[in-house]
Amino acid sequence: ALAQRLLDAGAIVVAHDPVAMEKAKAHLGERVSYVAESYEAANDADALVIATDWNEYKQLDFSMLRKLMNQRFIFDFRNIYDPERVVEQGFVYQGVGRQPRQNPSSGSMHVENAMRRPST
Repeated sequence: ALAQRLLDAGAIVVAHDPVAMEKAKAHLGERVSYVAESYEAANDADALVIATDWNEYKQLDFSMLRKLMNQRFIFDFRNIYDPERVVEQGFVYQGVGRQPRQNPSSGSMHVENAMRRPST
């Protein structure tokens, strides 16, 4: 449902799930790019969406993510991360039911801007 809504909004979705990849493919088809490694999903991404709480995602290396991602937005739908730690690593963080978090020195980019489509 989440990936479908992102696609409907015009997002390019690159997905990784260590368990449910085949189920996602059956549901979403070829409109989504599927990758074998979690860091592949972050490569050139503007935002990282955590929708499952697999241990693999709980142990992501934020310094590696900083190098891979275009923008530094993390949307944590499972609240698996400590917001303070994520912000200290240079990311704008939004957990479900939590206030958006951003390092004051990281500029004026806000969470809501991460999901806007560019105007044509």
